[in-house]
Amino acid sequence: MRLCCRPRAPRHRQDSRRRARVVHVRREYVDGKVKLYGKTSRSLRIVPLPARAALALADLPAQLRTPLLFPAARGGHLDLQAWRWRHWNPALRAAGVDKRIPYALRHTYASLSIAAGVSLFELSRFMGTSAAMIDRTSGHLLRDALERTRAALDAFIEVTAKEETDDTDVSTP
Repeated sequence: MRLCCRPRAPRHRQDSRRRARVVHVRREYVDGKVKLYGKTSRSLRIVPLPARAALALADLPAQLRTPLLFPAARGGHLDLQAWRWRHWNPALRAAGVDKRIPYALRHTYASLSIAAGVSLFELSRFMGTSAAMIDRTSGHLLRDALERTRAALDAFIEVTAKEETDDTDVSTP
């Protein structure tokens, strides 16, 4: 599942709105403590989930012993280093993917979102960062931006012109 969340942001069941297909990032887990605030004012946010991610979350069994969405084996917060060693790195090897840190999924999310046409403004809000930062780190992914923008503007203008024509064609008795 690809999310634009930082690995240290805990996922509580209450933060997952499965029907709305969103995750609320409301807290961080750093140095063994839960912080009810983020690194910046943008850190606390709502992240939309693609259907595939929402289905994966829906398939997770509810755990009564912990409110965490992804608990450690004994129900507490994950030890990120142990999780990488036991699960992340073996999964990368099995998939034939070069070694990378989980944080790299933020870049995957950004690149997929940009390719799908999500605006940098919207993406910055979902990722808890600025559009300028996304442009610096992922701007090279916007190779077809000029053509995509032209097509979007042409389509918008065409629909708007048609609506204006339809409005003037309506005769009033």
